[in-house]
Amino acid sequence: MTPFISQFAAGLAQIAHEAGQLVLKHYSAGTPARVKSDFSPVTAADEEAEALILRRLALLAPGVPIIAEEEMAAGRAPPELGTRFFLVDPLDGTKEFLNRNGEFTVNIALIEDARAVCGIVLAPAMARLFIGDGANGAYELTYAADRPRAATEAKAIQLRRAREDGLVATRRRTPRRTKTADISAASPSAA
Repeated sequence: MTPFISQFAAGLAQIAHEAGQLVLKHYSAGTPARVKSDFSPVTAADEEAEALILRRLALLAPGVPIIAEEEMAAGRAPPELGTRFFLVDPLDGTKEFLNRNGEFTVNIALIEDARAVCGIVLAPAMARLFIGDGANGAYELTYAADRPRAATEAKAIQLRRAREDGLVATRRRTPRRTKTADISAASPSAA
């Protein structure tokens, strides 16, 4: 069963799939990393995927400003943001990409009035797509890697109730930093 998603969300998903295929080409071939001014790694996969996403978003939603990770790192911010803009991370998890564990994503979101109204998180190495589409809900789709438009399984994503004792923190699995480990150890229900 494939869920109903808007034509706009489907357009974002297609852009993410195109960027994901580009990222996977670099992943298969191996690509060296450079270090940005904030000491985080960046690769040609980050830059090329972002360039593709920027071109495609300009066609999908002309005139909507875009905040994109590598553009911002290079000091190229949109001149005027307004209340509606795209937020893009073309390769979230560059360290995981470089460590070759498959745990990296392509992220695209439309923000309106400080809220994400439509978003895509694609894990291309795992053939998993997460779509949040306003009134239509949120879904996880699994697909055959060679057929990204043909979902083989779709399931609704449900929110869990907030814990009564406070906030919930999430973290990446690797690398586990000492401060993160200390915070996790202080909470009896930390995972």
